[in-house]
Amino acid sequence: GMSGAHRRDCYCHADRSWPRSAGGIAKTVSVLLREGAFGDGELALLNLFMRDIWTLEVNAPDLSCDNVAFDAEAGQFILVDGIGEKTLLPVRAWIGALNRKKLHQMAHRIGGKIKARWNEDARQFTTL
Repeated sequence: GMSGAHRRDCYCHADRSWPRSAGGIAKTVSVLLREGAFGDGELALLNLFMRDIWTLEVNAPDLSCDNVAFDAEAGQFILVDGIGEKTLLPVRAWIGALNRKKLHQMAHRIGGKIKARWNEDARQFTTL
């Protein structure tokens, strides 16, 4: 089990409205890329986010650059369920082999967009 000190439950946003951030709407990874605002700092924070997705065994079947957003107030990336089709919180479903494979596929796709390589063993992005 994980101690409470290492659990961060607040990065998934279950509200249907788009999360607000200091200075306006939280920006997705896609928007940050388009604006040229995705750098090494964002990559490091995205790696923390991905670590949490795996560690907390979150069922995130649609993970993409379009539903991972940066919450400037919290200083972290969050997963946004903008459509309301799937409730991502408080789901902590066990990630079986198929879900793990799907998460890797989605991570590789995100890596292609952010110009980083997804390392399946380390479960981290590394710059190309």
